[in-house]
This record gives sequence, structure tokens and C-alpha cells, in this order.
Amino acid sequence: MDSRRSNFVRKIRRRGRTKWALCYVAPDGRRHQEMTEASTREAAKLLLRKRVDEIARQKALGLPMVSEITFEEFATKYLVHKKSALENSSYLRVQGSTDGFLIPRFGKMKLAEIRPRDIQEFVDERAQAKIGKGDKARKIAPATVHRDLQTLKGIFSLAVDWDYLLANPANKIRFRKYEWRKQHILTLEEQNRLYDAFLLNDRRHYLADIVTVALYTGMREDEILRLKWADVNRSIAEITVRSTNTNPTKGKSTRGVPMTTKVKAALAKLYMEAMAQEKEAVEREAAQKGEPVSAKGMADAVQARLQGRYVFINPRTGTRYIDTKLGWKASLRDANVVDFRFHDLRHTFATRAIRGGADVAKLQKILGHKDVSTTMRYVHLATLDTTSVIGAVDLFEVQQQKLAEAQAAAAKSEQVASGD
Repeated sequence: MDSRRSNFVRKIRRRGRTKWALCYVAPDGRRHQEMTEASTREAAKLLLRKRVDEIARQKALGLPMVSEITFEEFATKYLVHKKSALENSSYLRVQGSTDGFLIPRFGKMKLAEIRPRDIQEFVDERAQAKIGKGDKARKIAPATVHRDLQTLKGIFSLAVDWDYLLANPANKIRFRKYEWRKQHILTLEEQNRLYDAFLLNDRRHYLADIVTVALYTGMREDEILRLKWADVNRSIAEITVRSTNTNPTKGKSTRGVPMTTKVKAALAKLYMEAMAQEKEAVEREAAQKGEPVSAKGMADAVQARLQGRYVFINPRTGTRYIDTKLGWKASLRDANVVDFRFHDLRHTFATRAIRGGADVAKLQKILGHKDVSTTMRYVHLATLDTTSVIGAVDLFEVQQQKLAEAQAAAAKSEQVASGD
């Protein structure tokens, strides 16, 4: 058969737009027509040549056509690839979107047969879908639909990189613009009520120190809960947030975070408690072995044990806290603080730092943002480039407390003047 007639490109007009299709014969002898994003005949011919070369390679190696792979088969490969590239929380979101919505919709379809219109229909349907029942039923949040689309684009992008596809069919799919959730910046009054909720309940005491670290360093929840004493340098008042292959940070880079006065005080208290517990453990082990321990030996043993110890230990499990969900939600309810997430503590830190006059470039490094534009989201407030980032956070709180005292004094003076 003449390959020139068997394999060719074809111009197709749809809705007033010109499209180019690849027409070729697969190894199984069946003719295929594959739509592309090529805008010219020459570009389409280049894609056809690539497809024909791929078919020849597959036939020579006796392998099945990669274009025959189903969406579910490739999505599984994608998840395996992403598991090693993303931090756990990000991976779980991608996995949830893929397994929960993308595979049920596209799973049995061949990867190469999924068209932009199929993806657009999925996005439109997701945008109209509802969760909940009866009066509590509500539409899926636009941000959720957006994440599903981004995951789908990521799957097809990897398929192109790995030569399973010639073009990404999701590239031109757009989802309507939506407003991001408004950030809730904690007020000092809310902050005081929240700390009262922690301290008035014995089972929530641990949250006070965790929240202090979050509120005065801007660290993420997982970064705080994975923190070990080996990463707390008390002599220079700096915390090292490490990114490893097994536990990468969101920015996938290690960074240093200075400690405020309150963070130093909270960690000093926890350090003394940890030292006492490890000393007791060393003494018990020595007693069981019947071997005396010298003062130096005790100090060395305690320090060695502390290096591998997490800062925040759950006394019921003997290891680190995995999350703060239960105690956190109950504390918010008791403190009457609504629509506030743990991650908003990070936003509160950044916003207070900017209000106190922090340098944006320094703040970017402390927060671990790869792109300064992410940090610039907080610069909708006036900035004064006069103090350090950490000093700015403390300065903001002092300013707010003085303002509250001045307002209270003014109100009292007004009452006296009016004769009340």
C-alpha cells in the first residue's frame, strides 16, 4: 500500500475554525483519524511524521500502540509519578480528583480519543453538580472544579511528555473566573478568645504552642508538626524547615525561619519538658541494665535522643501529631471564631508582617514562596520598609494593643465628661 495515500493530513472546518486531522493506518490495519491543535498544514505534517515514526517503532519492537492505552491506565501511571513529586497533602488532593471524578468519567476511553469537547462537557457538568441533600444541597465550589481541570491538564501534559499523545486536548479548555475565598485575618480579640479556648480545656493545651509557632513564623501546619529538635537552633533563634525526598515542603526547598520572642519562649518551655522526659527514659534504661550513668554520659545520651525527637509529641501515641482537626474545630466553636482555617494563621502572620513594615523579599524567603508574586498578595496594605520581618510582627501586636488602650481611655474620658 502506498504510504503517501495511507498516511496524510486533512483539513476540517468546524464552527468557522480550521482544524487539521492526522489520517494514518495503525499496526492493527485499522485507519485512524486523530484531531490535532496544529494551525497549519506544515505543522500537521510534522505531527503526522512523528506518529508514523512511532507506529514503525512500535511494530519493530512488537509493542502495542501507546495511543491504545486507556485514560485509566495512564492516570494510574500519572499518580505513581506524582506520589514522589508532591508533598502528601497535595498528592492526596490530586489522587482524590483523579480516582473520584476523572477516572469514572474518562477511564474506559482511549487516551488518544479524548477530545476538547469531551473535557469541556465534563467541566460544565462539574460546575453544575451539587453536593448534599435537600435544603443543604449546594453547588460544588468553583475552586474544586478548577483543581479537577488542572489535574486533567497535568495528566495530558505528562502524556505528551512521555510520547503517548501529540498534543494536550485540555490546553484550550477554560473555566470561568471565580473569586478566591476571602482570607480571614485573625484580630487580636479573636486571638485572645482562641487562646482561652485552648487553655481552658486540658486536652487542647498543646494547641496553644502549635498556634504560637504558626502565628509568629508563618510556617504551614505540616511543617510545624514534622518539626524536630534537631532543626531548632536556639542559640541563633532560627528554625530550619527541611525539604526531603520523602517529605518535600510545598516549595521543595529548605529554608530558615527566625523565631520571635514568643516562639522562643514557647519552644524553651517545650525543650525543658522534653529534656526531663528523655532524662527519665535514660535513667530507666540504665536502671534496667544495672549500669550507672555519669553526668556527661547522661547529657550526651539526652542530647542524642532529642535530636531525633519531634517537637510536638502526642502523649497518647508517643509520636508526633498528624493533624490538629478535632481540637482545632472545637476551639474555634468555643471561641466563636467563624470561617477560619489553620492555614489562615499563615495569612495572618504575613499580613501583620506587611502592616508592621516588613521587607517583601525577606518575607518571601521566610514563607518559602518561589515566586514573589505570591508574597505580593499580602501587599494590598501600606508598607514601611523600616523593620525586620519578625520585628514587624511583634510591632504590629504592640501597636494594636496600644490602640485598644487609647480607645478605652478615650471612651472613659468621654463618660467622665458627660457625667455618667
